[in-house]
Amino acid sequence: MANPIKIDIDREYGLTIRSGALGAIARDHSKSGDYSKDINGFLDLVAEAWEDFQNRYAVPAANWVPVKYMRPKEFVESFESQANVILFKVLSRKRHNNTSDGERRPRNAELREQFDDPEDDNNIVTLSGQKRENIVEFEIWSKHSKKANQLALEFEGFMNAYVWYFTSKGINRVWFEERKEDRVEITGATEWSVRTLIYQVTTELIYKETDRKLSQITVRHDTGSKLKTTVINEKTGLKEHSIDRG
Repeated sequence: MANPIKIDIDREYGLTIRSGALGAIARDHSKSGDYSKDINGFLDLVAEAWEDFQNRYAVPAANWVPVKYMRPKEFVESFESQANVILFKVLSRKRHNNTSDGERRPRNAELREQFDDPEDDNNIVTLSGQKRENIVEFEIWSKHSKKANQLALEFEGFMNAYVWYFTSKGINRVWFEERKEDRVEITGATEWSVRTLIYQVTTELIYKETDRKLSQITVRHDTGSKLKTTVINEKTGLKEHSIDRG
């Protein structure tokens, strides 16, 4: 007959058994910050913050300069009557490779945080992350050269002023890289002055893993009559279990 031996595992050791597979999620919540956002989330934040910026500086709504993710053909068809517009696109996206001290980062996701599952105290949640480096281009299009220059400087100042906002909303890092050569574009019968700003944006993919905590393990071993039990301390009831192979 099987003889049960119970082993108690202290929960502080963090011994876990996996109950959920590791899977990518775009915006899972971390206890130490807001929702982690990827590049599309960043572009949404820029559009929202730019509206807030114009509103704070009392720009009449009729004169607001929109920020759009549009390419030239769509731009010509939709904004021929618009005097100014800002277009953006992603130039490149790659894995964040080096640490601050020059060491190469591992290709696998790195541990970010571990905490009790707020929905089930018997579970523990592990968040891992992988950073991405994104090169983003903002093009200021205006029918007037002077206005294009003004908007380029205003937008650069706006991005600098709102870095705290982007990072508080789940973007890892944003910084100005360069302003490229000014140029002129002809679309239909319209001449546009274009000013191009380049930014590096670090985002992070968050992975969530839910594990089940173990508070007790039961080991069963069929030893029959060969199981030997020796009392080590009668006061505490401490016993030693062994196999009599004689």
